[in-house]
Amino acid sequence: MSIWKATILTAVLAAGMVHAQTPVKTQTSLYERLGGMPAVHAVVDDFVNRILADERVNKWFARAAADADVAAAYKAGLADFLCQGTGGPCKYAGPDMLTAHKGRGITEAAFQAWWRTWWPPSISCTFRPKRRPTC
Repeated sequence: MSIWKATILTAVLAAGMVHAQTPVKTQTSLYERLGGMPAVHAVVDDFVNRILADERVNKWFARAAADADVAAAYKAGLADFLCQGTGGPCKYAGPDMLTAHKGRGITEAAFQAWWRTWWPPSISCTFRPKRRPTC
């Protein structure tokens, strides 16, 4: 190997080692941008309280409305779901959404009422499964 090839190889290897030691800037997760668990808990508490008060949908949450421990467990599961879904460190251990809601008799009207409770009330949107909300 010529001296030039050895010099170039050494320079490339040295540059690679320096680059490998340089911290890479990573984009912050949605979870972090939202404010972490305090923000997730605030959203979940507000949402569940509004759901339990909404006569259009609260019959599907009757157990949570009747028992503070069930309500707390529901809030904890929803918080883990949102935390994981936004890139946070939580691990949601509950069933997937299709399994969790299958056979519950949820009507389109009830789903739209739930969606309007979930989505900020100041925005008029309609959610269609597998499509973006229309606003």
